[in-house]
Amino acid sequence: SCVQLFSKRQLGPHAPRDWVERAPRVIGNASGDNTRLCSMVCDGEGHMFVSETAFHRVVKLRLADGAPLCSVGELGSGEGQFRRPSGMCLVGDTLLVCDCLNARIVALGTDLSWRHAFGQRGRTSVALQAPVGIAAHADAMFVADRGHHRVQVFGLYDSATRARHLEYRRVIGSKG
Repeated sequence: SCVQLFSKRQLGPHAPRDWVERAPRVIGNASGDNTRLCSMVCDGEGHMFVSETAFHRVVKLRLADGAPLCSVGELGSGEGQFRRPSGMCLVGDTLLVCDCLNARIVALGTDLSWRHAFGQRGRTSVALQAPVGIAAHADAMFVADRGHHRVQVFGLYDSATRARHLEYRRVIGSKG
């Protein structure tokens, strides 16, 4: 799996105006190895974060040339470990990663340093089963939970206090 970047000219008139004109390039292995890239997010400072589910890790790449800068993760459920990292979003200087099979959300710094993880497996309204997508807007965080067939809404993680427990707000949708 790989990420291929295109120039504005290749994508046509609807591409963002500030894209740099350049030839397409590949980030990752274009030979089709089984990295299973799942999600990516850019930080606005020339970096891209990619979750590689098959290798249970998150990689930070330099956008200019696709060079890997650092990575975090290995198979497991402890600190610095993932079981199928998937969706990601950036909130300030915090990268939030859905750790799908560990039923948790992991908070990393943009240098991929481990901050903390939250979430627990279960069937209550606040429990996660298999989080696969995450987004933030205003003061809310939305987590798509494939296992529970719903989107859960939490009060947003506060990077100043590094709160480990989020305020549960509500559920959008449900199984059935």
